[in-house]
Amino acid sequence: DIQIKQDQLLQESQILTFEKAEDLYYYVAGKIRNASKSVDDITWGNRAAFRTEAEKEAYDNYLNAIETACKKTTIVYREVSSLSDPHYYERAKKIIDLATLAYNLGYYDCSSLKVPLVSYIVIDSSEVIGWFYKDTNSSSHVHGREVYITITNPTLVRLFNAYFTTLWERSIKIKENGKVNESLL
Repeated sequence: DIQIKQDQLLQESQILTFEKAEDLYYYVAGKIRNASKSVDDITWGNRAAFRTEAEKEAYDNYLNAIETACKKTTIVYREVSSLSDPHYYERAKKIIDLATLAYNLGYYDCSSLKVPLVSYIVIDSSEVIGWFYKDTNSSSHVHGREVYITITNPTLVRLFNAYFTTLWERSIKIKENGKVNESLL
């Protein structure tokens, strides 16, 4: 019985990895642009400097995809962030200033937290796209690089989605359903 469940899990699984950050950014940008109902986005940490011009170009394309998605009236875009880097604050502020109903922002103060956090996006409750940032203070990172991955296994997607929902529910809401907490922002 356990072997049957393991075989079924493997048959349902699709896991893709990306060698370069720009490949991930182009992939996730396409998925965000094509989202039909929801994007749940966890953004922790600090924005590292771009290593190449190609990575910067891909990242700009990704940011454009977020703005495009947030202008749609058919989806809900929920982001949970620590806003721990000026780049992330300015990015969130720019999207809030678009005054779209789609974009919602929850906040956590992680300034004293020493636990490395995982960032990921869930697209339409059917795919998880994640990146696990290299921790320069640890030798445990994979071959000295970040790990970029996408998962479509329904069981794993539900797990990531449930964790996001818990984070969202417990976050301090900066913007929700068109209302902005200006004093908090």
